[in-house]
Amino acid sequence: MTCTHYASSDRGQTLEPDKSAADGSAPKDENPDGDDVANDQQLHGAYVDNEYAFILPEEASEVLVVNSRTSGAYTALCNDACAAQLVAVDLEWRPDVERGSNNPIAVLQLAFPESLRVYVVQLSRLQRQLPPEVRMLLMNPMVQKVGFAVDINDMAKFHRSRIIISPLALLDMQEVCAASLGLPEKSMLGLKRAAEELLGYYGMDKDKRLSCSNWDNVDLTPEQVRYAAMDAWVTLRLYFNYQANSW
Repeated sequence: MTCTHYASSDRGQTLEPDKSAADGSAPKDENPDGDDVANDQQLHGAYVDNEYAFILPEEASEVLVVNSRTSGAYTALCNDACAAQLVAVDLEWRPDVERGSNNPIAVLQLAFPESLRVYVVQLSRLQRQLPPEVRMLLMNPMVQKVGFAVDINDMAKFHRSRIIISPLALLDMQEVCAASLGLPEKSMLGLKRAAEELLGYYGMDKDKRLSCSNWDNVDLTPEQVRYAAMDAWVTLRLYFNYQANSW
């Protein structure tokens, strides 16, 4: 994600490309007098073998850090959560470096295909209380959730953080991607390799210094925000690539 703006305001921290609107809304159509349908296809999909396929761009239109209940980012998240039928989910927590430590989720990432947004939710800044709309989204078995390498440790962290997520509607893209590449064990496939081999995308930074950084920081660094957002966005892209190509 090529990020050219990082700010902290009443919207929350923001990482966004040049085309994002300054007020936190989705990017505006650069050609408002043109065909809305054609523009929507340019943003969201393409024709493959004479059939329309929903294909996500390499970068999210906007990444919003949610760290205040009074921010525009919080309101936008609630709106996207209410309308969603699909969401990619990822999570980060402060490393459990001490024996017996079990830190709760510090950051929850949610990527939505319709708005082309990723939200990086700082639970510690929200007194570890997700918006009711997001809680309902995660609990609802009718809303498809996709993650990557969702294992028993992740589910334990959801439980530790008192977040209920419906396992019946949770698809682990690591397993799907590993099978498509003919790998005998899903643990052999990381997100970066999946992005490179299945999406042809080489822009992921999986530096251990970031993955093992302090995700409970009051203010996340731009590098942390990008790392977190890309994990969710690439997972969402893998899902749509799978749907389009029927691996």
